[in-house]
Amino acid sequence: MASDIPQLADFVRLNASHVEQAAGMFARAFHSDPLYCHFFPADRDRERMLPAMFRFRLRYGLLAGEVYASSPGMEAAAIWIPSQNDHMTFGRMLRTGGLGVFLSAGSAARKRMQRAIRWAGEIHARQAGFPHWHLSPIATDPARQGKGYAGALIRAMLARLDAERVPCFLEAQTERNVPLYEHFGFKVVEHGTIPGTQIGHWAMLRRPAGA
Repeated sequence: MASDIPQLADFVRLNASHVEQAAGMFARAFHSDPLYCHFFPADRDRERMLPAMFRFRLRYGLLAGEVYASSPGMEAAAIWIPSQNDHMTFGRMLRTGGLGVFLSAGSAARKRMQRAIRWAGEIHARQAGFPHWHLSPIATDPARQGKGYAGALIRAMLARLDAERVPCFLEAQTERNVPLYEHFGFKVVEHGTIPGTQIGHWAMLRRPAGA
C-alpha cells in the first residue's frame, strides 16, 4: 500500500554538522569496495584517504543535492545529486575540499581515479542525457547491514521521484548489488569493465513507475 512507503520526512536530512560521522560510516562501508581498492590498493592508504574522500563527497552532496540518513545513528545514508549539478566544476571542488583530497592522494592514485571517473562519466552522459537524479552513492554501516536501512532510504526517494516523474541513475561495481537495485526497478543500460582493471561497471537507470 502507498501508505506503507517511507517518506523522506521520516529520515534525517544531513547538514554540515553530520559530515564527520557520515564520512566515517561511508569509509567503513567502502573499505573493501573493488573500485576503492583499485584507487588505493594498500589498506593503510584506504584508511587514510577514504574518510577524507567521503567528507568531500558529502559536502558536495550538501552543496549540490540532498543527503539523507536512516536516523541520527547513521546506520545508512544516501547522497542524491540532480543531473543539473552532477558536473563537478573546479569551483565546486574547491568549495567542498575535493581539490585537496585529490592532491593528497598522490599522482599514481590520482591517475587511476581520473581515468575511471572520465570513463564512467562518458557512460553516464550517453545513457542519461536528460533530467534525472543520481544516487551517488549509498552505504550501510557494515555492522548494520541486512536490516533494510538502505532499502528504506531508496524507497522514500523513489516515491518522490515517481510523483515528480523523474528518472534515477546509479552505478554499481559489485555484481551482487545489481539484483538488489533491480528489485527497486532499476535496469542495466550499459555494462563494461573499467579500463586497466578487471572491475565490472553496471550503469543502471530507473524510469518513473508507469512511464
